[in-house]
Amino acid sequence: MVAQLLLLRQVGADDDFFEVGGHSLLATQLVARLRDDFKVSFKLRNLFEFPVVSELAEFIDQLLEKKAADAC
Repeated sequence: MVAQLLLLRQVGADDDFFEVGGHSLLATQLVARLRDDFKVSFKLRNLFEFPVVSELAEFIDQLLEKKAADAC
């Protein structure tokens, strides 16, 4: 998703969204896609807190786990 948005062939797990070409307009697009794809409450500031792809993935996993626990 990140690579597609940045028009790159690939983005590694240790890459920082902003260091590989991300900027504020692309950040808002990424946040919207993450909300739509994962159906979680993800905020723009979360991307600034977790700009590295692997950290972002871990944060989304935590949101999904919390969502699943709240559903029970």
